Amino acid sequence: MYPLSLRPFLFNAVYEWCTSRNESPYIIVNTTHDGVDVPVDFIGDEDDGRIAFDISPKAVRGLSIADENVIFSTRFHGVVHHIVIPINAILMIYSFESQVGINFPYVAPDSENEQDNDSDTHLSDYGNKVPKHPKKDVSWLKVVK
Repeated sequence: MYPLSLRPFLFNAVYEWCTSRNESPYIIVNTTHDGVDVPVDFIGDEDDGRIAFDISPKAVRGLSIADENVIFSTRFHGVVHHIVIPINAILMIYSFESQVGINFPYVAPDSENEQDNDSDTHLSDYGNKVPKHPKKDVSWLKVVK
């Protein structure tokens, strides 16, 4: 799982990649997450508490991407709505045109503090599952005749 402190950087990188290619960055948001402020009238029963937003510069105004929240204004049926989304409520950001992006694992609101304290994950934390490199003095190549 991505450390929480890395999530805003990955989000921003995909956003910048999309906009630099003149593609539309879309996000999928878990609306059941604490702190999400979106118009609930546009979340269908079959959507399982998720909503998609086009966050391209032509679709939103006042976009602010911070470590904790993504904030912007957008229109639904001609009515302006102010949207606030905690960064941990974002499940995916992707390019609408190329369908390339990144999925983020769901982080429950009560586990966020625990993750913040343990966000420095190192390969050594995986114990013996880390592949060992061959010794430099022993060749691992085979001669094929």
